Amino acid sequence: MREQVTAEDAAISNRKLESAYMEQLNSVPRLGRDKARALDAQLPSRPSILDLQALQVTTLWGITIDIEGPPLEVEFFDSLNRVINRARWASCSLAELENLTTTVEERIELLKSLSHVYAVTDDHIQFWRAMAPDTFDLPNLEKLQALLADLHQQANGQLADLLAPLPGGRQPRQPRPPSAAGTRVKKIIRTRNRDVYVARIKTPAGTAELVDDTGSVLATFTEAEDGIWEPVEPAPQRTANPQLGALLNKGQRLLEDVDIAILKVQALASKCEPSSLQALLAAQANSRRMVAADIDKKLLTLNPSRLKPTQQNTARVRATQLRAAALRLDAAGVEARVRASKLKLSRAEDVDFLHGLNEVRIVRQDARVPIKDKARDFIQVYVVLDTDTGLPLCYAHFHYENRQGPDDHYTAAHLKSPEQERLGRQAQAQAEAQAFARIRTGQTGCVQQTLEIERASISRLLARRLFFSVD
Repeated sequence: MREQVTAEDAAISNRKLESAYMEQLNSVPRLGRDKARALDAQLPSRPSILDLQALQVTTLWGITIDIEGPPLEVEFFDSLNRVINRARWASCSLAELENLTTTVEERIELLKSLSHVYAVTDDHIQFWRAMAPDTFDLPNLEKLQALLADLHQQANGQLADLLAPLPGGRQPRQPRPPSAAGTRVKKIIRTRNRDVYVARIKTPAGTAELVDDTGSVLATFTEAEDGIWEPVEPAPQRTANPQLGALLNKGQRLLEDVDIAILKVQALASKCEPSSLQALLAAQANSRRMVAADIDKKLLTLNPSRLKPTQQNTARVRATQLRAAALRLDAAGVEARVRASKLKLSRAEDVDFLHGLNEVRIVRQDARVPIKDKARDFIQVYVVLDTDTGLPLCYAHFHYENRQGPDDHYTAAHLKSPEQERLGRQAQAQAEAQAFARIRTGQTGCVQQTLEIERASISRLLARRLFFSVD
């Protein structure tokens, strides 16, 4: 498998070099573009760079966990695999997007989802490295992180191009003619956990597959009655029936790791998505509950006469301790997400989370006011206050063409930080105009700036629920 990584590295490097030469030829005045097209037409069908990178995600993950030592515990391996599988599916979908005819809106939805999957994957990898570094081949894990970061950057670049297209900038590629092996219909599918992927629809309809460039099926989905696609879970592997003593020892190790897990997640607060912090500790809590359930099940199946009363009592106490630890981890996850969200409240989804816990209250500020030197642009401001301190965590700006009218007839809506609010509305309007001008001219940082603007936007669904219901 390590030789395969080397071969994939060479193939990716060669394809990148070829792509760079083709771009140079394309940029030659007059005949360059025609020459590039003619040359491309003569080249045999072969995997794209994204196809090769998607394949390498699987290869690198395989050697990252292929190290000497005792095998990974089933629960731990399953939790790792679920996260990496989402990244594999996202990478396959990113490669398939090159060959898919879609609307701009669909591409934006897909790329947002893929970007989120890559961000969450990196959050989990950072936590695993902190919790169990000896579980991985660290050099290859770092290589995997670098590859996923590159794919994340490519997805973000494509997304920024669609959100703020530049004059003469990159345009979405026209789909390549399908190969003989890839004649099945491809479409965008949406899953129950709000992931979005590109899958190949099988006949009869109702089943979809995620397939890599070698033809290997990464995942199979079935369509539910509501149109949402659900992954077909593989049949559970039969595992050895653990002895009660082994379960108790495992439970004790999990209890000893509770404080460590909480501290490691708290240390990641400035690096991870707030929702990831909660998800990481929720996964830790679930592992404790599973072992507690296994202990209970074991006690029911064992002949009581074969156990001393002290053994039965120890087992029941251990199961109770594990459930208490799970509750503590759940609470710590919520607290970590609350704290991280309040540090930088820049997403409407995080405002919604805090509002649901009564951690913030929202107040409408006065009436709509006109923006100076801008025709038909009125702004309505809401302030999001910390319930505990009364201090503003962020502001919501809704732009309207008219001074009066329905709340949800706004033309744009974004969250603003307290620092941005202190600039004053006129200064903010000028700063926004300058930012959009930099984006349109392709100045440095335009991708990140475009994504930050999109990230701070407020959907109508959340606007109605959070802001327009304010008295």
